[in-house]
Order: sequence, then C-alpha cells, then structure tokens
Amino acid sequence: MLGQPVTQEFMNAGFEVSILARNTEKAKKIFGSSIEVIDGNVKDIDKIRQLLKGQDGIYLNLSVEQKSSKTDFQPEREGLDNILKVAKEANIKRVGYLWKVLTREHIDKAIALPLQVFQSIRCF
Repeated sequence: MLGQPVTQEFMNAGFEVSILARNTEKAKKIFGSSIEVIDGNVKDIDKIRQLLKGQDGIYLNLSVEQKSSKTDFQPEREGLDNILKVAKEANIKRVGYLWKVLTREHIDKAIALPLQVFQSIRCF
C-alpha cells in the first residue's frame, strides 16, 4: 500500500495535494484537513475532471480486488483509461504510477499524452 506514504511525502515536500477517495472519512482521518479530499472513484469521469482541474501532475495508486474477475471493472484497466483520457483533456504534465497490471494499449495511450511518464517513484 503505497498511496498513504507517497501522499505524505508529497505533503512533506510542500506540494498541494488533492485526492480522490472512495472513503473520504478514512482519508480525512489519515491526512487531516491539509489536503482536498474528493469523494469518488475512477469509474466517475466527472469526479476525475474535478480532481485534475488546475493540477500539474498526478500520482496514481490503483489496485485490483483479489476476488474480481476479468469482466469486472478494473481500476488498473478501465479506471486507468478514464484517468488518461481526463489527463489529456486537463493537459497534465507529469504522471507517476507504480503499476501492477499494465497492457501495451495503456502504455501506448500514456506515450501519446503530452507528459512525462515515470515508471517508478522513490518512496522514503
């Protein structure tokens, strides 16, 4: 689970941080009031647009439910598609993503964006 420590490091480094969280109460308990927490998930394109408005970069922490099937909505498949679509619209400059599941199609979409894609992020 890298989302929490990476978010904390961005906060410690002085970045303005906004997160999209399925459980906003939990997110607010963990991070306090110093970040904007948007209630939603990667299925909701409008919430992603709200999150990315005015942002320069994004860090993605997506996961797949262990009990899910290939036909279920997968954050690392359809969710990533949604994020990349909105990132292109929002002119996002940088994407940090430590991935577990990634297809050639996703790599091609990311490369087509006018941004710098990092293949790994160092966590302290």
